[in-house]
Amino acid sequence: MKRLLAALSICFISLTNFAQNISTGVNNSAAGQAETNGWTVTNGSSTTTPFTVASYGSYWQPTPIQGCKARWINPTVSVGAQTPGFYVYERIINVPASGVKALTLNFQVSYDDVLTSLELVPPTGPAIPLTAVNPKPYYLSNQITTTQDVCGRTGNWKIRAKVQYIDVLGGFILCGNADLIKGDCCDCKKPTNTNVNFSLTTTLGGGTTATASAMGASTGLGNGWTLKEVSGGSSNPCKWVPGGIKWQSTGASIIIPAGVLLPGKCYVLTHYVNVCSTKWDPKACVVYKTICFCICDNTISTSPDTKPNTQGLQKRMPNSEEDEILKEAEQLSDAKGGRG
Repeated sequence: MKRLLAALSICFISLTNFAQNISTGVNNSAAGQAETNGWTVTNGSSTTTPFTVASYGSYWQPTPIQGCKARWINPTVSVGAQTPGFYVYERIINVPASGVKALTLNFQVSYDDVLTSLELVPPTGPAIPLTAVNPKPYYLSNQITTTQDVCGRTGNWKIRAKVQYIDVLGGFILCGNADLIKGDCCDCKKPTNTNVNFSLTTTLGGGTTATASAMGASTGLGNGWTLKEVSGGSSNPCKWVPGGIKWQSTGASIIIPAGVLLPGKCYVLTHYVNVCSTKWDPKACVVYKTICFCICDNTISTSPDTKPNTQGLQKRMPNSEEDEILKEAEQLSDAKGGRG
């Protein structure tokens, strides 16, 4: 039977992404119109729809901007008649609950008078500061690019620019795009800097098997492996977790047989290495690293623990990760005076 490195398509990844022009005034045909591309402006407790305005004399960059079609916007239809103060311009970018794994922004801005802050605001967590550098005042800035993982952070993201009007004349303009990168949050990047070679193979009609082999880890008394099933949720839990062991083995190389790994499930494989030469002592001799992965019925990818334990476990702490990992290591069967 032909063996495939990828199964069918529950987590199919399309090469086509959702791109949208987020420029100010892009849908407007002239100055003096209410902005219709989703932008709002807030001054104090008042939030309103801004207006497109003409470039101010020869000072502001002429509009519409070629390519993105952006126009200057202002809280009112009249340029040069604004109350000095702070004005916050925002636009929502909605990230759907499924089918998208990243958000990429690529844009430029300009302003009059002072840009006091520029941020990308996720649905949860702190705002992400962005930096605009304008070589020429009142002309578009450098290209500002950022890509954010949206797994576990779906919903309304916002671009937020706070502009200080020092005098009665002010404005704001943004030219650029937002791309919603299609994919599934069960995808993980391939592991790097681990001491394990790891691969998954799916056989049509035969399930998924995993193979893992330790690199340069046979110099001590051996290796142990434990596998746990974890909740994938909206974000892959790429780290060791407490809980019952689903499968375990010893040896420098292992094969997790078909029937253990199920589609739609996520797993953490922990590899233990005994670095001592004369004894198996989980408390003093064991180092470990974890690999997490999900079975997505698509190209299988994996990710390392971002904070692997690179030293022997020297101290037990009650009800801690280290304590539980030591217990797991002690469950691995002894073979010929060592492990593996």
